[in-house]
This record gives sequence, C-alpha cells and structure tokens, in this order.
Amino acid sequence: MKAKIDTHGFLSIMRAGKWREQYCPHDCASSDPARCGDWCARFGEVTRETSHGDWLTICRGIGFEVIDERVRPQDEQSTDPEGDGRR
Repeated sequence: MKAKIDTHGFLSIMRAGKWREQYCPHDCASSDPARCGDWCARFGEVTRETSHGDWLTICRGIGFEVIDERVRPQDEQSTDPEGDGRR
C-alpha cells in the first residue's frame, strides 16, 4: 500500500485511487477520533530506501511505501542559503 505524510505531518492512505485520511485505530472510543500523524509515539521514522522508495512503519508493524511532504532540515537550508532567516 502507498501512504503520504502531508506538510503538517498527517498520514493519508491510497485506497481505490484516492488519498484517504487515516484515523487512529487506537482512538475508536472517542467521538472525535484523532488523525494519524507524526505526533504519535507509534509513528515510525521514514526509512530512506533506494530500491523500493521510502518506507514507513506505524502501530503494530504496518508498513507502507510513503511519500513524505514534510520539510526536512536540508530543504530549509537550501531555501535560506545565507543562513540568516531570509529567503
């Protein structure tokens, strides 16, 4: 399966050709369930793979090929070449 982490750290899963928001399966009793995201302790680190793309493992070992849209530190540096906070 394919997944995507958006710029805010929330997870979406590709189902039937559409991105679907993923909600926490451990938060079923709540009337306002939490969205799955990088804030959670069960949310793994993205592993940078070369042969199959990037990989993410969440919860009980569920794995996904993932697109990570979050800004990484090296991305911030490239948009601020002088390192003074201006772009």
